[in-house]
Amino acid sequence: MPGTDFYGTQIVGMLNSEYSENSWVELHDIGKSIANVKSNAGSNADNILSTRPFIYSTKDRTSGVQALFEEPGNATAYNTYKSLLEKVDDESAGYAKIDTNVSSFANANYIGLIRAGNDITGEIAFSIKDKSAVPLAKYNDLKNSSSGRGFRSYEVNMDNDTLIIRMTSAMNSIRSEATQNYGIDI
Repeated sequence: MPGTDFYGTQIVGMLNSEYSENSWVELHDIGKSIANVKSNAGSNADNILSTRPFIYSTKDRTSGVQALFEEPGNATAYNTYKSLLEKVDDESAGYAKIDTNVSSFANANYIGLIRAGNDITGEIAFSIKDKSAVPLAKYNDLKNSSSGRGFRSYEVNMDNDTLIIRMTSAMNSIRSEATQNYGIDI
């Protein structure tokens, strides 16, 4: 995340989307409106400061993203994943990601990381397409062995067509668990 010298103030929220090696967009929120904020993005990128959040990307991408912001009917991504997002606390997440390149039993997965004191709560949710293929016994075994592996809490819940896993531990444990046991890279 860029430092305070980027805008002259702290960035409190950021979304980074990478589409290919040279195609990316970042949304930055400084948590308040400052009329005279200046960008130090440089000449190789564009920074739109008239929106909230600010748009930062290559010059060919920023106008497209700004058009999406300004078009009221462009909430299709939220609507597509609404059933998944309604079951997690994505608004409290400091990091959140939805992926459609997932396991054989799901259409999509979500991971969100939420600060919980000195630990992190990781929320993983799968939009289930084949309930019979969900390795629920494996996930419950992970839950049952979680305290011995350093987790403060660990829940596995099936809610209709959504599998939700919530775990609280140190960041390294959450990252390792997500990658090794759920196939989700953070």
